[in-house]
Amino acid sequence: MTEYEIQCDIVKWFRSNYKDSILFSVPNEAGWRNSNKYTASGMLKGVSDLVVVMKSKIIFFEVKTKQGKQSLEQLNYQHQVESLGFEYYVVRSLDEFIYRIKHAYGPYGPDGRPLDYKDWEENLNDQLPKDKIEKKIKKQGLEAGV
Repeated sequence: MTEYEIQCDIVKWFRSNYKDSILFSVPNEAGWRNSNKYTASGMLKGVSDLVVVMKSKIIFFEVKTKQGKQSLEQLNYQHQVESLGFEYYVVRSLDEFIYRIKHAYGPYGPDGRPLDYKDWEENLNDQLPKDKIEKKIKKQGLEAGV
């Protein structure tokens, strides 16, 4: 699958499942031949492919294929975003994106209502290694008062 195909799948899934949140792409692949024109209007090399705006949270996503690597500009942008306190993820599939979005809400669903703890724990078992799953459950459980 190409990055474009992965990104299209992500956009379609998100917009049909999270109508209370916003997802938009940053069309930074327009080309840099007229770079003075683009940078003057705000284009920035390395900006993430997708931005998700949720209630009280903004998350940045870079879409890559299984073999894709971030450019130096993308790594610098990731560092800037994270140093400002925002989340930034490189995702390589729709499933990986879904995992990150489900966990962005913590123990709460997109409508702000608490998830049943059993459902929440089951949702965490998606794709993280077991030790990271247990650490995440413990951390989010403590934050949620569970």
